[in-house]
Amino acid sequence: SIMEDKLFTSVEEECLYWKERCLKVSQERDDAQREFDDFTTESRQLEAELEMTVEQQEKKIRDLNQLVNQLHSENESYKRKMQYSENETNKIDADFRQLAKENEKLKIYIRELEQKNDDLERANRVASESVAEFESMLNQAYEKNALLELEVDEKERMQIKLQRLMDEARDLKQELKVRTLKPDEHGEKLEDDELGEHGDEDGIVGDGVKSTLLSSPSSQLIIERNGNSTPSSALVPGGLGGLNAPMAPSDRVSTLNIVADLLRRLDNMEAKLKAWKIRKPSSRTGPGSAGTVGSNVRTSLHTSHTISNLHHSAGTGGLMNSHNQHHP
Repeated sequence: SIMEDKLFTSVEEECLYWKERCLKVSQERDDAQREFDDFTTESRQLEAELEMTVEQQEKKIRDLNQLVNQLHSENESYKRKMQYSENETNKIDADFRQLAKENEKLKIYIRELEQKNDDLERANRVASESVAEFESMLNQAYEKNALLELEVDEKERMQIKLQRLMDEARDLKQELKVRTLKPDEHGEKLEDDELGEHGDEDGIVGDGVKSTLLSSPSSQLIIERNGNSTPSSALVPGGLGGLNAPMAPSDRVSTLNIVADLLRRLDNMEAKLKAWKIRKPSSRTGPGSAGTVGSNVRTSLHTSHTISNLHHSAGTGGLMNSHNQHHP
């Protein structure tokens, strides 16, 4: 602040002032440098003296530690000798007491052996009785297994009958396809128009069973219980793998419900086909279309008859299984 308040009359005066100021600061710096050098020299000397003192003290400490370790070793040696003497004395006393205890233990052990012998004899009698009881239970299990084998044979016969019905349904479906692929020459063009407008009636009749079974929750439940991972091949003609597995009573009831639902749907389908045939103008009805509708109706009726046989077979199998379960 003094430097800022100072006013100069000329440039030469200001230059002279700053030169003097610079010389003064330079001299102060030189003095400080000399003091620093002197302090550094003295510090190094003092550090050397302290290091020498520390080395001497460390050497003295090492000597004292060595002496302490030596005295400690001698002390431990004397302790070990004294402990050994005490151990020998205690060992002799312990041997005497141990012999007395062994004598008492042998007497107690003899009494325990006699008691265990009695317990083993009782356990042997109980085990003999248990073996006889288990043999009786095993014989009962053999008898029950024989009854179950008879029931399995009955189920296999029912499955063979069911497979025969499925083969018949597949043959009828193939026959239906052959008839629809060979229409009359006069009704070929008209049949193509009707198929384009109203869809494939044969596909509806042939696949009605498949779509109904696949859309039924009960059929899905039967598939899951029978462990079948392909429901589309497990519930349609030609692929009834899931129905060939043994069914529980609840699954058998579900199968009967599905068959009844199929019969109702087939009746509705036949009614729709008849109504469609009546509404169709007589000019559009040719020999080919009439044959197609007739084939569809006959296929529906035969499918209904086949499913009725399946219904009867399932019911008969359920009654026979129930009879076998209640009257082994």
